[in-house]
Parts: sequence; C-alpha cells; structure tokens
Amino acid sequence: MIDFFNRYFNNYWIANSKLSLFKISIIILFLFLLGSIFAIVFHQIYFFYIFLIIILVFIISSFNKILKYGYNRKIFEDKELNFLVYDNKKPLNRFNDTRILRINDSDFSSRVWLSVSKNIKKSAYLSELIDLIPSKLLTKKNHILHLGGCANSIPLFLAVNYSKLINDVVEIDKHFSDVSKKYFYPLFGKNDFKKINHFNADAKEFVKINEKKYSVIIQDIFISNQVPKYFLSATWIKNIIRSLKKDGMVLINLRTPSSEEVFEILMNLPKKLHYKKLIGIKNYSGFVCLYLYKIN
Repeated sequence: MIDFFNRYFNNYWIANSKLSLFKISIIILFLFLLGSIFAIVFHQIYFFYIFLIIILVFIISSFNKILKYGYNRKIFEDKELNFLVYDNKKPLNRFNDTRILRINDSDFSSRVWLSVSKNIKKSAYLSELIDLIPSKLLTKKNHILHLGGCANSIPLFLAVNYSKLINDVVEIDKHFSDVSKKYFYPLFGKNDFKKINHFNADAKEFVKINEKKYSVIIQDIFISNQVPKYFLSATWIKNIIRSLKKDGMVLINLRTPSSEEVFEILMNLPKKLHYKKLIGIKNYSGFVCLYLYKIN
C-alpha cells in the first residue's frame, strides 16, 4: 500500500513547495492516528476533534496554495544527471499551464506553455527577446546559432514563426537534445523542424573550429543559474564574433547580474565591437540581455 502511494502520489506536488500528495496523505494519516490515540489514552473525545480541526486547517491551507501556485506533475526524471521535466498546472487558469525542464535543483531552466497556440504566438520573454532582433535578420534565409539548447524553446519559437531561418543549436549534453525532442517539440505543433540542426558539442570547442558565418548568435549558457565567467570574457566574445556576419548580432542572456558584473562585461568587450545598450526584459524570469552588433 505504501509503495503504491509512493509510486503515484510522489509524482504530484504543490508548486513552490516540497509537499507531494504522498507527504500530504502521510501527514493527514499521522494527525488522525495521533488524535485517536490521545482520545483513547485520556478518555477525552475533544482531543480527537482538536486534531480533526488541525487536519481541516492543513487541508484548506494546502488547497489554497494549489489555487494560488498550482500543482506540479512529474513527466520525466533522470536522477543521475539531476534534471527533471514536469508540468505546472493552475486550476483557476489552465491557459497558463507550463512544462518545465529543471536542472540541478534550480528554480527552472527552460519553460514553455502547454498550449500549442500560446507557444506559437509571441508570448512571455520569447517575444521580448525576439523583438530585440531586427526584422531583416528574421525574415530572410539567415542562419542563427544558439549556444546552449536545454529545452530549445528559443529555436522552436523561431522555427514556427520564421520559416526561412535555419537554426543551429549547440548543446553539450545529448540527453537534453533527446528530452527536448520528446517532451517539448510536440508543444510547438506538428512541424518537422528540419531547419533545426543539433550539434552535441562543447560551445568553447565549437566556435574555435566553426567556419560558418551567422546573422544572429544567441548565447543561453548557465551553470546553476550563473553564466560561467569564461562565457563573458573578452577571449570568448572575440571567438564568437569570428562566427558573426557583418551587421550581425549577438544576444547574451545574463539573467540577473549585479551592476559590478555588468561593468566587468562591458570592460571586456573588444574595442572594435560596437554595442548598443543593456536591455532589461520584464517577464517571469527577470532576464537581462546584452545585445551587440558587429559593424566591421
């Protein structure tokens, strides 16, 4: 019986909480048994009623959290690589249900809507991110390089909205590419996505040997919610600029850096590279994006 509950109820838990349905059931059962024991030992039925009230308050509190934050349902987990795919569902607003790929116990690493129509439309940070790119770079048969793939939400969004683009995705771990194809691609409609090419390689090594020129390079590389310092260094930026066409554009996702980190990044920029400005993208992630133009 315990194994049955552990197997099925642990796949559901309250969002923004570690309380799974299995744990909730155990807590309720424990309080019920404790109230019964107190009532029997002390021969006072009101002990049982007190514990029933505690159980009722606990249930109402849990239900209120579900209404506020929704609940999560596990889709796939790899404990060895420490990543998890799960759905976040909101009973009062099902149109905002999302699928999340979480890595290394971070808040979330990649998120897409469970609604195909909502993924295809411009929505959330993808819209504001893509709006930074000049339309002339999106409407022609240009090549875009994505450094860091994860769930591939950005290349998928571009592929369904800008059919002429060719998206090359560099992701060091093949597992993430496979998980993306199985659990995230279907949420962007019935496309064959032939114009998304996957390269399972280290981004550092890829840009060293790459000879193709790209109109747009989008960097979305993180380890534990932080951009590794090398991927913000002058050496790295010079390397990725080599793969950029004239009048091309680099987008670097910084997430939420401190002002000191931003200053250090700007100081590391090659002198011959003209940069526009820092853009704060207001969305559920609070991302900050640095975008650069190559002008020579």
